[in-house]
Amino acid sequence: MNRKFLILTGGTGGHVLPAVNFGNYLISKNYNCDIVTDYRGYRYTYSFNGKIYKIQASHLSGGLFFKLFAILKLIIGFIQSFFLILIIRPKKIISFGSYASIPPSFCLIIIKYIFKIEFYIHEQNSVIGRSNRMFISFTNKFFVNFNKNYQIKNKYQKKIQVVGLPNNKNKIEKKIVKKDYQKEKFNILIYGGSQGSLALINFLQNFVEKINIKNLNKIQFIIQCPKIYEPILLSKLKYKKCNFLIDDFFYNIEELLLKADLIISRAGAGTINDIIRFNIPSILIPLHFAKDNHQHKNALILADLGCAIILEEKKHDLSKVKNYIEELLMDYSKQKEIIDNFKKIKLLNANKLMLDSIVNEKKS
Repeated sequence: MNRKFLILTGGTGGHVLPAVNFGNYLISKNYNCDIVTDYRGYRYTYSFNGKIYKIQASHLSGGLFFKLFAILKLIIGFIQSFFLILIIRPKKIISFGSYASIPPSFCLIIIKYIFKIEFYIHEQNSVIGRSNRMFISFTNKFFVNFNKNYQIKNKYQKKIQVVGLPNNKNKIEKKIVKKDYQKEKFNILIYGGSQGSLALINFLQNFVEKINIKNLNKIQFIIQCPKIYEPILLSKLKYKKCNFLIDDFFYNIEELLLKADLIISRAGAGTINDIIRFNIPSILIPLHFAKDNHQHKNALILADLGCAIILEEKKHDLSKVKNYIEELLMDYSKQKEIIDNFKKIKLLNANKLMLDSIVNEKKS
């Protein structure tokens, strides 16, 4: 088979990081793989081992002026993508969604049959994104993260294959060790995915006011916080004499996940998969304006299994959170019960499943 792949991605780390992971897997298997992304998504490609091409792209939210400017960027991105595909001449193109994948995907459907290019899409969330939904009819396969019923036309159901989310490691076998929280810290990891989250920072400030000093002293907070919000948060944490580690982005996130006893986070697909891989009890605050309410639906996958509780962004029930954390601190059996619930979730090797499916496409 032709060993040249092109991956389309961009926007947030939720789209880019799985794309990078799959791209690196292809390269490790001696395939040629390049990535096309926008300037915003480029930040998250730092670990990619192949060539990276940047194009103009933008979402269409905002006022009239922003929309007009966004359309201009998408047109430029379309032209850039057209020439890139002609120069690279890939035989397999895999889109990981986001607005940044729209210009090259449009180019692809124009020349797909002329150059006999196979087209695949991976959907990270529990709801199919709008950009992915636009192109599903042109795909050879439509890979999805979660084993659930995706709302698409019946004629496209046969294209769906559940593969999970590409990651850069196999399943982490996290040791379940009973801690003595009189002597060891209870590690709470607070992070908002690739973009951070002001809502999580506000929640934390309110929470440290609510919990009693004795239990607060048992906790070590590990916080992802945008630089712009650090001064206010630091003032609060120091005033309450909290134990904490703070940064605007953690490049050693897997090491921190391994240490975490609890996660407080958004509910993007990457975060949900991290929680599942590392079997971590969680408090999820879905992004309330996420398209199609997909973060809330992602969060329900864990909440329905008893692995997480969900809080509404605009109305935090701090008493519920306080009771939940204090129960975990005082009752190890509760923590073990939640961790055991993760056994109900089957983790798949997305990298292998996707490559095997693509390689065998012509044979089927």
